[in-house]
Amino acid sequence: MDTFAPTRPPRGSTDDAAQLLAMINGAWVTQVIRTACVLQLPEHMAQGTADTPALAAASGCCPDALQRLLLAMTALDLCESVATQGWRLTRVGELLCREAPGSLHHWALHAGGGLWQRLGELPETVRTGASWPQRHHGVGGYERLATDAQARTVFHHAMVELTRQAAPALVPLFELDSVRCVVDVGGGQGELLGAVLQQAPAARGVLHDQAAALEGAEQRLERLGVWARCRVEAGDFFVGVPVGGDLYLLKSVLHNWDDESCRRILSHCAEAMSQQARLLVIERLRPDNPGHDPGDRNVARTDLNMLVSLSGRERSRREYARLFAHAGLRLSSVRKTEAEWSVLEASHGPAQG
Repeated sequence: MDTFAPTRPPRGSTDDAAQLLAMINGAWVTQVIRTACVLQLPEHMAQGTADTPALAAASGCCPDALQRLLLAMTALDLCESVATQGWRLTRVGELLCREAPGSLHHWALHAGGGLWQRLGELPETVRTGASWPQRHHGVGGYERLATDAQARTVFHHAMVELTRQAAPALVPLFELDSVRCVVDVGGGQGELLGAVLQQAPAARGVLHDQAAALEGAEQRLERLGVWARCRVEAGDFFVGVPVGGDLYLLKSVLHNWDDESCRRILSHCAEAMSQQARLLVIERLRPDNPGHDPGDRNVARTDLNMLVSLSGRERSRREYARLFAHAGLRLSSVRKTEAEWSVLEASHGPAQG
C-alpha cells in the first residue's frame, strides 16, 4: 500500500458542504448589486465620500436598512467605509455607475430583474420546454420585449455593456486589413461595429437591426468617432440583410433562436454575400466534453438564460457547421479568445476544418 497516495475527502465532507452552500447562497449577491443600482447608490457615491444619512436622503431609503445594505456591499468589495467620513465606491463598485468606462449597470438591472424572474421559474421551464414568455404571454422573448419599453431599454443597454467588455479581445481576431464594408447584422446600437471601424479606418459600416433596437445608435456611433462612415438600416434579418459587404458580423444572434430560425437568418446572409465575402459568427461554443471550469460554467449559464427567455441555445462547433451548410456556407475557421468567446468564420468557399 502506498502510504503517500493522496486521499479524497469522504463523501459529504465539510469541504463539499461548504462548496455547495456557497453556490446555494449565491442569490444574495445578484440582489445586493441590483438593489444598489435601482437605488442609484453608485451615482450618489460617485461624487466622493458620503455618510449613511446623506445617502438615505438622496435615495429615499430607511437609514438603518440602507446601512445594512452598505455593509453587504462592503463585504462584496463594492464600497468601503472611510473612518468617520462615510462610504465611497471601490474600483469594482465604480463599474456600477451608468456612465463609467466599462459600466455593467444595466446588466446588473437585467440579470437581477427580468432574467432573475425567469430563472426563478426554471423548474416549470424544464418540465414543459417552454420559455417564460411563451408560458405567461404566448409569445417569444423578443415579442414580449417589444411591449415593455423600460425592459427593452435596460436590455439593449445591457447588450452594449457586454459587447464593450468583449470587443477588445474579439476585434483583433477579425482580420480587417482588406475589409472595405462591414455589415453588422442584428448589431443593436452599434457598439461592436464602432469598435471594428475604429480598427479599420478605411472601411465603412452598415448597422442592421429592427428599428426599436437601433434607438440611440447614431449617437453611440458618433461618440465612438465613426458615424461619418456608417449607415443605419432598419430591417428584419428574417426577411433579408443588406448587400454589398465584404465582412458580415453576427454577434450573439444565433444563440437566441431555434435551428430553423438560424437557418433562415444564415440563408439571408448567404444570399447577400458575394463569393469573396466572409461571415463572422461570434458565440460561446458548447464544449463536446463539458467540465466545470469558468468557461464551461459561462456557457452553461448562458444556455439556461436562452432556455428560460428565448427559443435559442448554445451550440457546438459541429452544430454550427451543420447550420452553415444548410445555408450553402462552409465553416472555414474557428478562433477563440482567452475568455469564452469564439469567432466562427464562414464563406462560400471550401471548408478548411
